[in-house]
Amino acid sequence: MNVALVTGASGLLGSELVKQLVDNDFFVYGQYYNNKPSNLDRVKWIYGDFTNLTSLRKFIEENKNNIAKSSYFINCYGPITYKNIKSLETEDFENDFFSNVLVPVEITNFLLHIKNPVIKSVINIGFELSGKFVPVSNVLSYLMAKNALYEYSISLAKAYPKINFNMVSLPTLVGANVPSKTGKVTTPKNVAKSIIKLF
Repeated sequence: MNVALVTGASGLLGSELVKQLVDNDFFVYGQYYNNKPSNLDRVKWIYGDFTNLTSLRKFIEENKNNIAKSSYFINCYGPITYKNIKSLETEDFENDFFSNVLVPVEITNFLLHIKNPVIKSVINIGFELSGKFVPVSNVLSYLMAKNALYEYSISLAKAYPKINFNMVSLPTLVGANVPSKTGKVTTPKNVAKSIIKLF
């Protein structure tokens, strides 16, 4: 049975992705922070505090045996700072960069450097404007972080050609708090199905 690690597994996209993975005969380790989701067959929920580097590394250390079994890592974690550009402060950029870049980098590095790694695929969730030059007046610090994650994903794909690295820059999800910049919206279920096809 294939094993997947999903961060942000209790969120809008993550929760749907967990369901789709189970329906496709995966065993899932699902990281959550605020609210533990309901029990599901073939899902082990793992509490993880990703608000700082110490707690992130504690999560990896305490769950290293389970994480090491994961052939697929889908990073759905990524809090959003939703502020007008004139209101942004240094801390907003630091927080978005940590949450959206350093969290997946730490977990991916662990998966790549364990003895006898089984990782086959790493998928990071982007934003509808990731990889594009489009002026924005809000979600700027979030978008900058996601663009850094996009470049990181491209670099990993070149460095590890036998592993499938992807960055899914999806349109705004139906039910999301952030309004669409491009006018395109899609359902979490459709995105989850598309992600699984990348495997």
